[in-house]
Amino acid sequence: MKKLKFYTVLLVLLVTLGSPMHAEAKVGSGYAIPTFRELSQTILMLGGLDINDDKVAEEYIKIAYCQLYKDNYNNDFNWNKIKTDIISRVVDKKEYYRTLYQTVEVFRLDRYDFKKGYFPVTKQTAMSGIGSLVLHDYRDFKPYCDGGLAGALFTPNISLLLDRRLTINKLDVDKSDLNKVLAIMNEVSDEERIVYARIRFRVTEALGLTYLSKKVTKSELRGYIDSIDFFYDYNLTKPAESIIIFK
Repeated sequence: MKKLKFYTVLLVLLVTLGSPMHAEAKVGSGYAIPTFRELSQTILMLGGLDINDDKVAEEYIKIAYCQLYKDNYNNDFNWNKIKTDIISRVVDKKEYYRTLYQTVEVFRLDRYDFKKGYFPVTKQTAMSGIGSLVLHDYRDFKPYCDGGLAGALFTPNISLLLDRRLTINKLDVDKSDLNKVLAIMNEVSDEERIVYARIRFRVTEALGLTYLSKKVTKSELRGYIDSIDFFYDYNLTKPAESIIIFK
């Protein structure tokens, strides 16, 4: 079978990438699904929030070290020592954090176009000149540390600004391969034609908070895509195509 090609166009340079991270930083290896806890650590460690702010420090400890917070918050001496130690770890770039993440986007396909030789992606799911990806929002958020709620500092609304715009709008399939491709799709689902794109990316910079309203904030990260891998199934076991983007 010939390789399937997703027409992925990366256009328009948007930003200049940030400088390399401090050599002593304990950066997590491997690509992870974005979580509120790990994204909050990334934001803090890349300078999106100031750990020297008491409110930031206390909330960070609740998010990252819940049990320490529960056991020591009411003891002034213990709490002061723990807070001081963790602030020093963050300032000295010795605190653990991740910069490699991955998300999965769902694309629904319209009927095969025999004249043009591809499956169009539906308008509702296509990407056209996308400059950012939503990594986490209020719908993903779950209370932490016995009811802790995300607030104006560590916000649940977190997005990634891409260095180049991204378009994914069709799946190119040679007519000679069409029956094989349809058979795979029908095996996975006989109701919908769906493909899944696993997008892996690197975070290079935390840009800080943006106020959407008086009470609602958004935190923005900056980074670039390492690779896009396409699959026919939700569990990502039936590959279709991979696009590797070198930086």
